[in-house]
Amino acid sequence: MVYVFAVIADDMESYYGLKEGGGTELFDMLNFGACALSFVPGLLYDYYGATVAMSIGTIIGVLPILGQLDWSSIFPSLDTLTGLKLSYAIFGMAEAFFSTIATFAPLEAFPVQYVGAVSAVVQVSTSLGASIQSEVYVLMKANFKNFVQAYYTYMLVCTVACGGLMVLAFWENSQLLHRSKTNLPDDLEQCSLKSALLSKNFAYMCLLFFIGVGFVFSYLDAAGEINAAAGLPASRATITFGIYGAVARVLANCALDYTRGNRNGGPMTYIALSLLSLAAGLAAAGIPSDPNAMSVHVMNLFCSLGAGGLLGVSPPALRLLFGSGSLGMIYGLLYLLTAFGIPTWGLLLPLQGCASGCFRAYCCAGAVLFPALALGALLLGRGDVPAQDG
Repeated sequence: MVYVFAVIADDMESYYGLKEGGGTELFDMLNFGACALSFVPGLLYDYYGATVAMSIGTIIGVLPILGQLDWSSIFPSLDTLTGLKLSYAIFGMAEAFFSTIATFAPLEAFPVQYVGAVSAVVQVSTSLGASIQSEVYVLMKANFKNFVQAYYTYMLVCTVACGGLMVLAFWENSQLLHRSKTNLPDDLEQCSLKSALLSKNFAYMCLLFFIGVGFVFSYLDAAGEINAAAGLPASRATITFGIYGAVARVLANCALDYTRGNRNGGPMTYIALSLLSLAAGLAAAGIPSDPNAMSVHVMNLFCSLGAGGLLGVSPPALRLLFGSGSLGMIYGLLYLLTAFGIPTWGLLLPLQGCASGCFRAYCCAGAVLFPALALGALLLGRGDVPAQDG
């Protein structure tokens, strides 16, 4: 549902009668909550476990949706935009509970030799969810007169149902979760949070999440406008992002299980391949002065594959590089950098309503930066064979 807000931000702007750019401000606040505040669920997850953290996250997710359904009666003194921005930021933080805990709890519950396959199952759901939720919103908009209120109600039901099921699943399997914190090999067991934060692996991951993951979160908003400027439906970006991204997540994660014992088969190799795919897609749309529909189709394909691969292989990469002792906190700190990366990429985007060629600076910047990041991943991961759990 969070991914879908990149597509529906303009509808929120017109529905509430906000000032021009108000929808973008709401989307930015949503991303701020999901990224800059993601250390909160990470900290709770590390210290109190998945069941307690997910219970808190579900409650936090419900409150802002109730506020969106009837905000004025709860805080009548706040203007509409301020109230919505606060609500979206809180919901974004709640989304961080869902994404962080749903990502890492399975990685801890299963033995590390299956980390790729387990991550693939979780990640493909996330990717396909972007396409499914986009279509749900389109159907609601077409069939409900007050479609925004209908969609908020749908969000409320989904949040309660998904959060409740996750709490039950984590409670039922509580003996499996966090077992790896006391069953790690010596080299990972002694890797404290401080030593992890001072390592070269963490330094590279900081760059990756600021530049690479920050770009991915900004991409759907930009890609919708690029598609529209080239004469394609703006929703095409979300649909291809979900479908091709799911394919990339499955391929990268499943291959990781079979290759990571080899010299060049670790997670850094798949991160590098994902970054090169992003660069290829952006080059197709950025090099021509006025990209046509075909070049934008190429961008949709390669950027979706690259984004899916990058988001999909990053969690198991963190699990393999840093163990699981402080995994939630490390993940949250990295997404804090993503929160700064998103608006940084946004500075390269033009004002709304321009031709497709106006996105050249945005595309060319990625086409140049991502190969450099890919080279860094290959150099860092060369010969690095991750340790096995005992």
